[in-house]
Amino acid sequence: MLYRGILTTGGGRSHGILLTAMAADTPDARRSPRVANAPPGLALGAARGRENVQQTLFTRALAPRPLPASRMPSPPPKRRRGPFHPLTMRPNAVHGLLGNGAPIPQQTMPAGPRNIMHDIGLLPIASPSVDPADAIRQAPPPPLVGQQPDAHPFQPFDSITPSHVLGLGTTSFYSVKYIPQAQQELIAIAVVDCIEQIENSRTASDDLNRDRALKALQILPVLFTRLPPDSQTNHARVIALRTQQWVDGNFALLIADYLSDCALPASDRPVGNNTASSRDRDERTARRAVHLMEEGSLSRARREMTSNGLHDHSDPNVLAALASKHPQTRKPIDSTFLADPNFPRIKIDPDILMTAIRELDHLAAPGTSPWNNTFLLAISQVISFKTPRAKQIILSLTRYGELFVNGNLPSWLYYLATAVRNVSLKKPDGGLRPIGMGCSLRRVLTKAVLHEGVNRKIATVVGPQQVAVGVKSGISMSVFGATIHLGDDPEATTIKADVQNAFGSIERSAVVEVLTEMEDPELRALARLACCLLSPASPITIGPVGARVLAPCNSVIGLQQGSNEGMPFFALPLHVRVIKKITCLPNSPLVSSIADDINLSGNATAVFAAFPQLTSLLLSELGLTVQPTKSAYATHPNAAIAAGALTPPVPLGQREQLPASTALPALGIVHGGVPIGDDVFIRLHLDDVWKKVEADARRIHNTLRDHPQHRHQMLTLSTQHTIDYWLQHVHPDHTLEIAQRMDALITELSNDIAGIDIDAVPLG
Repeated sequence: MLYRGILTTGGGRSHGILLTAMAADTPDARRSPRVANAPPGLALGAARGRENVQQTLFTRALAPRPLPASRMPSPPPKRRRGPFHPLTMRPNAVHGLLGNGAPIPQQTMPAGPRNIMHDIGLLPIASPSVDPADAIRQAPPPPLVGQQPDAHPFQPFDSITPSHVLGLGTTSFYSVKYIPQAQQELIAIAVVDCIEQIENSRTASDDLNRDRALKALQILPVLFTRLPPDSQTNHARVIALRTQQWVDGNFALLIADYLSDCALPASDRPVGNNTASSRDRDERTARRAVHLMEEGSLSRARREMTSNGLHDHSDPNVLAALASKHPQTRKPIDSTFLADPNFPRIKIDPDILMTAIRELDHLAAPGTSPWNNTFLLAISQVISFKTPRAKQIILSLTRYGELFVNGNLPSWLYYLATAVRNVSLKKPDGGLRPIGMGCSLRRVLTKAVLHEGVNRKIATVVGPQQVAVGVKSGISMSVFGATIHLGDDPEATTIKADVQNAFGSIERSAVVEVLTEMEDPELRALARLACCLLSPASPITIGPVGARVLAPCNSVIGLQQGSNEGMPFFALPLHVRVIKKITCLPNSPLVSSIADDINLSGNATAVFAAFPQLTSLLLSELGLTVQPTKSAYATHPNAAIAAGALTPPVPLGQREQLPASTALPALGIVHGGVPIGDDVFIRLHLDDVWKKVEADARRIHNTLRDHPQHRHQMLTLSTQHTIDYWLQHVHPDHTLEIAQRMDALITELSNDIAGIDIDAVPLG
């Protein structure tokens, strides 16, 4: 049977532009199938290692039209979806297609597509005076195969464009949840094949075939593991057929099938299990939460049930808020050090890389790249692999990783590898919190680079002031230090500086410059990684699977929160360019920092004098802005500042709105989420904490109303531990009341689950 006309037993319709392969009468030739729905310009590469096979191919870039009925196999009636007209897909298209088949508007294209497309080999370099879109429209059509003597086996990957790697428009898919063991080994071999081709092409200075192999490596996961269009098709069988096509060297068949799936309209697209229809939103949330709990991820289940939802990216106000968090101007990054042959290089330990892969969370949401954690975990099961070539997967990924992190690959690859998929969460006050999810392959490689040993070295540079990198229990140490300082020193004053969008606004050039100045060669080598990851104006994608588009802004400045390199790359320039200079001031205050949460402590004179210099250094050195109106200071209860003698640069930390029963002022600040101040300030802050804890507990309890066992599991293993952080960091005199409230809440919810009054049950 034909599966979409491509060597499968699943049964399906054949449609599109016919691509016929004819070869000599050999066993290899007799296996050559007919291919349907191949995109114009696609050429079937000769099978690897089979020099006696001669294939004659023809294809035309035609307007969409169906084949004559006499040349189209008849599909089973129950799976017929009506006539299909394939979309014309030119291999020199820049960003693929939107869901309606229209080209992506020019305003959504990332900055600098001309150079990126040139690197990929899709376009000649256009004159700077020529608009990139005009150059694309004026590009000549792809030549026929007969005019192109290149017969490299990876030639079919010329049809892969940036849109496929970014998953734009209809080029994104849900992936299967399980890959059979036999196919895991074959896919691992395919990854090894691609990396070997990349290395061989680099050795031979063959940029064309290097780029083809790189594109193949980026797109491999979706080629093999995307959900088939027909939900009734056996997933394992489809993956087996796709992997066999790779083994046979039929890359053109593999790509033709993928591109035909990309051309499917939304109504025919496969969907993931998490979008299955149900009665209402609460039931969908409950089913998702139950699934996460059964997978052992209570924290994700809790977030699922307590989330405020997502913003709609079709709302212009949401897009404007997203753009405001991504400034589009920055200082140039100096990359001349990369040309120095004596500049240190980054080394990756295969054992550390293997450990990093094994620690991946298979439930983590994928980014915009086809690579995801499930795929990485599947292809790294080297213990169960039988063939020596498959067992080379970790060593091959290590060699590729060293090329990647040292900046030895073309610039277009870093543009795609640093792309992020944005999800805009709703804050409790209705604000927007953008969450970016990046490429899993990039994350695991950077995790192998920034391992525990490197973080310890960074901690020796930024310590003892910065406790967010390489310091165990660093937040607790900083909180207890600030609490003791304000409580025991009668002259103590502390200013908490509020830095606006610190991670998203730090100058990338400062990160690279500071790393190039490190004395330790291992830390200095990180400048290579910083340069290649921070130089691109990385694209941001928004929208659901099957309808993903580019956001109206790029990631041009700042660091990606949650990335492995984000915290070290933020802490190093902050310490070297700012904190270190503050500590060298005469009569300098004590400085402590939890990432961007910066505190100045000491006597009032020193603290108030240092704050303006802190503000100036943050702006001039790192491009960061301190918000004085949102910053605050606190003093010892017995400290007195002479009126008129000192002018505080920030407001006094206090509660502006007090309950009617509270007559005294509530003075204090919040450091690391912990209230530090007088009794009233601490009590009111813990009241706010309890209101959210109780509301979330009752919301979870109601969402799981039809799942009593899961209700009890969330109550005992999650809800009752939500106040542990404050029990550990706030004096017991202040936490007694909140602990008693938690006991009463647990008893109430337990009674509701059991359907009895537990306190009334006699003991013994």
